Amino acid sequence: MIENIDFRINSSYNQSNEIFYQGMKGEKLMRKSFLKRVSVSLVIIILTTINIYANQSNLSDIKGHWAEPTIQKLVARGGISGYPDGTFKPQNTISNAEFIAILMRTTTGKTFTRQQGQHWASGEFEEAYKLGIVTNSELSSRDFDKPITRLEMAKYTERALLNILGEEQVNSDGIEVLIGDYNKITKRSEQYYIKSVYARGIIVGDDKGNFNPGNNATRAEASTIILRTLEKPERQEVKIPEVGALTLRHNDPNRPMAKEGDTFITPDGRSVVLKVDPKTGILGFGQNVATEIGRAHPNGKLIEHGDLGSNKEFLGSPYLVDNNTGMGLYRSQWLDVQSAIDPYKEVPNPKEGQVYMDYFIFMHGIWYWNGPVR
Repeated sequence: MIENIDFRINSSYNQSNEIFYQGMKGEKLMRKSFLKRVSVSLVIIILTTINIYANQSNLSDIKGHWAEPTIQKLVARGGISGYPDGTFKPQNTISNAEFIAILMRTTTGKTFTRQQGQHWASGEFEEAYKLGIVTNSELSSRDFDKPITRLEMAKYTERALLNILGEEQVNSDGIEVLIGDYNKITKRSEQYYIKSVYARGIIVGDDKGNFNPGNNATRAEASTIILRTLEKPERQEVKIPEVGALTLRHNDPNRPMAKEGDTFITPDGRSVVLKVDPKTGILGFGQNVATEIGRAHPNGKLIEHGDLGSNKEFLGSPYLVDNNTGMGLYRSQWLDVQSAIDPYKEVPNPKEGQVYMDYFIFMHGIWYWNGPVR
């Protein structure tokens, strides 16, 4: 494995440094340090030669394999390499650590090191944690040397696309009809990652359309996913079916984000066909509904008043519900409402205490905003 080659070089280099500094106290140790450093250099040359051979020669066991073109491209750009014997072993499994190491190296362009005594991929782990590619609980699971599953690849890949490569969240509503085993994927967070990478054309289904989230990934599959992550033209073309009007129930946490034409069933039993308000351009404004309350975030947490938006349009904007009307909007939407309505122009002769559009009140000759955002 190329990761082990890198590890052996780094390990020898660290050892030589330690001997060198200790040798400052005596000529004998300095001579030993010199010989050690020479031997390390020879090891690096030998291992580099082996690695070049694995990279540049024809890998003997991929000819005719479905992933042959992908493997050759990724090997050519240095993303992964074969074994010293000239094989690639495309059907072998790949561990969490190996996949994360390759993902971090190829997406960041960085070279990572480790401290003596630490896991060989500790440098990649640390960077992945800093950038939000892995979570604290995932790091502490101690499962990084076990084979990676397709679900785990989906999680790490989607996070890298957002947090490192700067791609936007993709609209995956409706993609579930293409995933044959989607009904077996019960966790909201897992659904989010699987739908996202599927919609991007990075990890798609098998010949039956199944995603197989629990299956261990092979080196061939991992190579394909890494290359598609790095190069958009390599991605599969996925046509997301158009989703017609839906009936969304307030107590269904797995409902998608509401859109124009959907019918929303409120907690008091009202059926509201959602429309875009022509004056403000805001979906549902004036219909007094809070379509986001009780809907699940990608991490499974149900949205409450004050929670920050997690989709790309309202990312970081708190969701606020007006106590008087029950209207729920993100803060950025409430600000749009304020700027879109001008009661000074729209109400010629206001009276003291007059309310306009539910959220403006006229008092002492001045129109005051009376909505959630002050």
